[in-house]
Amino acid sequence: MRKPITVWDYLREYDELSDEILATVDRVFQSGRPCSRPGVKFEREMAAYLGVADGVGVNSGTDAIYIALAALGVRAGDEVITVPNTAVPTVSAIRTLGAGVR
Repeated sequence: MRKPITVWDYLREYDELSDEILATVDRVFQSGRPCSRPGVKFEREMAAYLGVADGVGVNSGTDAIYIALAALGVRAGDEVITVPNTAVPTVSAIRTLGAGVR
């Protein structure tokens, strides 16, 4: 049997930080707002790094594409042109908005 290749051994790091990690997870869930809640530094820091006023973290590239297209005003009945070798998430976001894909 082959030994698996370890790309990232998080166990040592987790052992060192587990109290802090678990306290943070507990605080987030106790807040009742696990997403886009006050005190989330990542979004502020990323916005500052990019030189923009605000930022929103999302759970996937599909959601990022959906939000970007919706912000541009893409609606049902619109046509969105994309490359023929695009990935499923691109088409999924476009179709979820009700737009056609070409």
